[in-house]
Amino acid sequence: MIYLFDDISSFTAQDLALGLASVGGQRREHALRFRFNKDRKLSVIAYLLLMYGLEREYGITEPQEFCISEKGKPSFINHPDIFFNISHCNKAVVCAINDNPVGIDVEEFSHYSVELSQQVHNTAENEAIAAFLHPEEEFCRLWTVKEAILKITGIGLVDDTRPLLTQYPDIVLHSQIYSSKGYAMSYALYSPQEIPILQVNALF
Repeated sequence: MIYLFDDISSFTAQDLALGLASVGGQRREHALRFRFNKDRKLSVIAYLLLMYGLEREYGITEPQEFCISEKGKPSFINHPDIFFNISHCNKAVVCAINDNPVGIDVEEFSHYSVELSQQVHNTAENEAIAAFLHPEEEFCRLWTVKEAILKITGIGLVDDTRPLLTQYPDIVLHSQIYSSKGYAMSYALYSPQEIPILQVNALF
């Protein structure tokens, strides 16, 4: 299941304090490393979504500890058979939980720059982007696709993202553009299944 929360403004300072008290020490420490409350809020929301999904799908109610790979990919210490991935931007937070490896990314639309697009997308992709009425949306969608690939493979950052979509033919990709809300989301799997998306409206 994919859990989506995009009413960021409704998550108050009181919610943040409650969330910090609810999550485990490892995640609390991670959230508090951020300098700004905005980033702390997004981090806490992501973990609250993860906790919500674990309880809903597996009956797991206690906060989980992570181990982190050399490339930064997290996994559960006590439940290595449960795969998850989280992502957030200023517009939305998403969490994917699955019995198989999964990568997910969400990004808000930003000003479309041809120069930047040429640096991160290949020629065919840039031609497709330019044909859109709102090229910033397709640029963003393609970027989330590539981030989802990087996250499911666990390879971390790469110097050149332009060939990514042709390098992993075994990865199945799904995308959603939320035009009215200003963001795009993509997820990656090693199977053709689609994961249902659940809009979460309240975290407490």
